[in-house]
Amino acid sequence: MKVFDRQGRQVPLGRKLGSGGEGAVFAVNDHRKLAAKVYHKGIDPEKAEKLARMSIDATPALLDLAAWPVDVLYSDPGGKPIGLLMPRIEGFKSVHLLYGPKSRRQEFPDAQWPFLVHTATNVARAFAAIHSHDHVVGDVNHGNLLVDPRGIVRFIDCDSFQIKSGGRHYLCEVGIATHTPPELQGISFRGLVRTANHDAFGLAVMIFQTLMMGRHPFSGGFTGRGEMPLEQAISERRFAYGSGASARSMKQPPGTLALEALGPAAALFEQAFIGSGARPTANQWGAALGSLTAALAQCRDNPSHHFYNSLSSCPWCRIEKQSGISFFQITAANLGKLAADIDIDAIWARIKAIRPPDLVAVPDPSRFSFKPNPRLAAARRAASARSFLGWAIAGGSLVGAMAAGEQGGIAIAVIGCLVALAIARSGSDEAQQLARAEHYQAREAYTALKTRYLNTASPDGFQARLTELERRKAEYDRTADLRLRRLNQLERDRPKQQLEVFLDRFRIEAQSIPGIGDGRKATLASYGIETAADVLKDDILQVPGFGPVLANKLLDWRRSLEANFVFDASKGVDPAAVAKVEADVLNMRKQIESDIRRGEADLRAIIFQVEATRATLLSQLEQAAKRLAQAEADVKAASG
Repeated sequence: MKVFDRQGRQVPLGRKLGSGGEGAVFAVNDHRKLAAKVYHKGIDPEKAEKLARMSIDATPALLDLAAWPVDVLYSDPGGKPIGLLMPRIEGFKSVHLLYGPKSRRQEFPDAQWPFLVHTATNVARAFAAIHSHDHVVGDVNHGNLLVDPRGIVRFIDCDSFQIKSGGRHYLCEVGIATHTPPELQGISFRGLVRTANHDAFGLAVMIFQTLMMGRHPFSGGFTGRGEMPLEQAISERRFAYGSGASARSMKQPPGTLALEALGPAAALFEQAFIGSGARPTANQWGAALGSLTAALAQCRDNPSHHFYNSLSSCPWCRIEKQSGISFFQITAANLGKLAADIDIDAIWARIKAIRPPDLVAVPDPSRFSFKPNPRLAAARRAASARSFLGWAIAGGSLVGAMAAGEQGGIAIAVIGCLVALAIARSGSDEAQQLARAEHYQAREAYTALKTRYLNTASPDGFQARLTELERRKAEYDRTADLRLRRLNQLERDRPKQQLEVFLDRFRIEAQSIPGIGDGRKATLASYGIETAADVLKDDILQVPGFGPVLANKLLDWRRSLEANFVFDASKGVDPAAVAKVEADVLNMRKQIESDIRRGEADLRAIIFQVEATRATLLSQLEQAAKRLAQAEADVKAASG
């Protein structure tokens, strides 16, 4: 095939670098920094004019960040336009390979969250550069962005961009629904002039997916009636994350970061996905992500984890434990650092040397002996006098009754005895009530102090924490056996592992599967289903919108791939699987070591608290016990 540039010079095509639905890309033999794109079909005059304007308007900034057209290619000198000449981009991979843990482990094994934040920052800066030239990406999707191991990004397929040149717009009339803003969902792009604010929605989606392990911001559990397809969720602004998600009848998928974990970027996502006004610009995203980068802290328990330093704890530790997925691979350097940092024997020796607080008996009221309160003795004497008076009245009533005769005498006797009984009991009741009231108050005060003492000054708290630490230490001691069991299991599971590695090569988003379009692929990715190896019936049925019919389509696809798998008995255990076992065990040991290290500090704090509290409470308890002993003596005397 011969192709020619605008000046009629032949451009010598080299080997084919790649091919897509629109055209094929070739090396240029005499210029290794250039590549040629030749369309499968001829292009119309509008497209040819657009390419010519793009090549004329190319700037160093555009050529530095994109495969921007620098010339138009023709079938003959002065003939039909059939392609374009552009900068050759080498050493870059599709940005979506950074999203999920599986593809990232394969393609960017050392990439951790700071690298993802850095890459997202560069994505924002690349959009800002396009917008600064009054151009619009239009068909925003992760297929037109590449990234290299340094986090540098480059645009490809720039011939689809919306270009402003010579006072007119050359439109982009295609788009993917997963990155299309709500106001454009379901409408035709033909004749539509797009804006940077439209781009800003797709940019926010890409940044979200980069930071959130490939999760789509509108893919989550719908708590309303019926199903909620992704495209409808976007059009209705049903952002699945943040404190207001429940009000939008949405909940985020399990095993995902909370929105606040994104620090300064969190508010921008809500503005981009919920608001109906201007979305954050690319420059605003660059600033917010730069601030997030500056505020990242490294997890003490797992050096592969980094998180926003305003959070109280590492969110990655929590969601890895919840999901069973390792989101970031621990590097060889970090493995060595983890192993070197663990010194459980020294920590445990210090713990065993800590003496528990001595058991100090609670002051008991029975230790004290008191005479009844003098006030009570006076009350008793008054009661005795009133009792004597009452019985005297009763005796007088009886004498009067005898003198009055049978009928009147009975009435006098009854009335007199009732009055006498009331007078006699009034004195006795008053003394008992006073004693019992004091006894109740003394008992309540003593019980409250005793409870407080047992909760805060007893050695029981120390012993309970020590027992928990002993349990954790036993878990640590068992990790050596656990490691051997898992390594032996890897050897037994070689056929299964080889099959999984084979199936992991088939990414769902790159496959054509009946009934599984872009929206459903994004939903699957949001629930951690990235490759054919992840296609398991029970897991698929947990994904919103996926019932038995769609699950069977995916399972049929997986089975068709499995039919081509051949086990290779000569291959050993996958080194990546061995490395994962080593990393998992070391991480487990590090977490236990951190728990025990904190436990050492807890034990010393408990001792300090016990000793400080005892000094105050024991004195108060002794006074309360004496008061209760006195009250018990008084009650006994009052009832005697």
